[in-house]
Amino acid sequence: MAWDDLGSFGCGQMPDDEPWILLCHDLAKKYLLHACGNPPDECELGTFWLDHDLGSYPSFGLYREYSTWDSDLYFSKCENALEKFNSAVDWRAIKPEFDDEEEA
Repeated sequence: MAWDDLGSFGCGQMPDDEPWILLCHDLAKKYLLHACGNPPDECELGTFWLDHDLGSYPSFGLYREYSTWDSDLYFSKCENALEKFNSAVDWRAIKPEFDDEEEA
């Protein structure tokens, strides 16, 4: 069982932008489910966490128990759809900016 990384998208830096980054992941997941359909039975789209010397950070991918023709085909569809989605969205333009007073 392993996560296969589908690529990066969105913008932001951990840990300050974690809610924004996770929202971007949720938007991407909804788009992929719409564009590519539901994953094969042995697969799941979602966010996974990678550990790094400087902390953990989220990545987005396809979790699959084992590689099959169906899951490989679905992974390729998702890679292509995510590339299209990511290139169509100006993440920096839509990222909310908060000042210190609004956060308090």
